[in-house]
Amino acid sequence: MSVVIALFLTFPLASRSAGQTVVDFRDAVRTSEPSLMTVIVDSVDAPPDPNAAEDVADAEPPRGRRIEILRPDGQPLNRFRDGQARRLADTRPAPTTSAAFAVGDSIVLAFVGGPVQVGGAVQVGGAVQVGGAVKSVTVQNASGEQAEGTVVALDYVTGLAAIQTDLAPESGLIVSAAETEPGMPVIAAWIADQGLVTDSGMVSTRPVATGSGVGTTATIDFGAGRQMTGAPVLDATGIVVGVLVPSRNGGLVCARSTHVLRLVEAAIAATPHDLKRGLIGIQFEGSGPLVQQVSPGSAAEQAGIEPGDLIQQVDAMAIRDASDVVAAVADARAGQTLQLVVLRGDQTLTLSVTLTEHPDQRIAQNRPDGGMLPSQQAFELRDGQLFPMEIDPNLNPFPPGMRRFNMDELFREFQAPNGPRWRVPGPDDGN
Repeated sequence: MSVVIALFLTFPLASRSAGQTVVDFRDAVRTSEPSLMTVIVDSVDAPPDPNAAEDVADAEPPRGRRIEILRPDGQPLNRFRDGQARRLADTRPAPTTSAAFAVGDSIVLAFVGGPVQVGGAVQVGGAVQVGGAVKSVTVQNASGEQAEGTVVALDYVTGLAAIQTDLAPESGLIVSAAETEPGMPVIAAWIADQGLVTDSGMVSTRPVATGSGVGTTATIDFGAGRQMTGAPVLDATGIVVGVLVPSRNGGLVCARSTHVLRLVEAAIAATPHDLKRGLIGIQFEGSGPLVQQVSPGSAAEQAGIEPGDLIQQVDAMAIRDASDVVAAVADARAGQTLQLVVLRGDQTLTLSVTLTEHPDQRIAQNRPDGGMLPSQQAFELRDGQLFPMEIDPNLNPFPPGMRRFNMDELFREFQAPNGPRWRVPGPDDGN
């Protein structure tokens, strides 16, 4: 591994010298560039609209009641041209692109945003499931060569996938097992249309709970540029210390290297497997870590957690408020056992909690350029737990009571101040 070149500037200070290091990332970038790749994720087609005609472009203008927008001179503003209807918006999810990087001679890591469909079902890590969001993944190197990839393991929390491909270089990047520290200089690197792109930054916080849905994440101050989803975050020697992934509250966050190592281990295991979001089954009172309710049959109930317990620590993480507990659980995965230190009255107890699988396994979506986010599944809360709800895509979203309003009369004559006049043609105005 190449050693980074550093420039040391020495200043006299109170009869002793203090040094300031100016980091040079060029060797780190040169070392990592051969391992940088791109993954193109093709999503499953959206279901067809049963109300849309097969040939919309040649359709006649709609007949019956309609709303016309009139200019101040009375001329229609939205008259159909040449008797043709407007085209309906294409609801098919557009392919998205993720930065990727190799971690071995056949494995690359990238953000895919959902399980991969194989035939009529979804197969990830050997497990077949119904439904899914991804149809295929294509791996592309910096030279533009492409090859189909196979997802062997998926982390449902970060959305990162381990993809097997013959296009990966013989050796990949090294992933750090250590945590980032505040003040640590880092750089994000990825391959785009213009070639290699980098953006340097600095770690400004320790891993903390931010409500991202990914768990505890470190805040990184980058420049004014826009980073790419899936880009590795490297230290000054070119070692991976994190990966940029979408956050559930918008934007990108740096998923810790521990998540990456866990995914690689799941991919190269004798039986590759997915990493699922875990559920503990407790509710809090306000923002404090005081347990208000324990869901029946949950992991918390089986571990002996009771309402009124004050959670003080989860594994090595000291707990200050409820968001810390949520983040600590998000750092873990279903099937993992956590050690919780709770205060119950004047007793301090240590309880082992094995997380169950969370019913909401949605992955934060990376909005494609110029595209729309795929529709999300809805959930309902029953007995303190979330349960999936089946939603009919053809169901009228408006309550039946809304149809009692006479929209024709409501919009018969509406004049916006200094603007166009809205008019709904009456029965005698023709079609």
